[in-house]
Amino acid sequence: MPTYFILQGVILMLQAYSTNIDIAANSAVPFNNVVLNKGCAEALSAPATIQLNKRGVYLVEFDGYALGDTAAGVVTFQLYVNGVAQPQAISSFTAVAVTSVYPVSFKTLV
Repeated sequence: MPTYFILQGVILMLQAYSTNIDIAANSAVPFNNVVLNKGCAEALSAPATIQLNKRGVYLVEFDGYALGDTAAGVVTFQLYVNGVAQPQAISSFTAVAVTSVYPVSFKTLV
């Protein structure tokens, strides 16, 4: 589901994604593709950074699937804003098999 931003009565949206990527422990998730970018309030400024260029309240939604790794144990995805972990925007699972697929998602206002 795409993320929608509402700012001053205008609907703005940035949809970014990656497929089939390996992510090292304690690394940011890179977004390698931008499918839809409407408005100018947000931009993909680096592979793992979405920059919000206008003040306001934004709805951020993260949805994905992760492949389990038995060596990984607990796997966590968390939103950071200006380098600060957001405790309300976190998704974790305990990997039990290499072939298992786990849904990860969170939604929050920033």
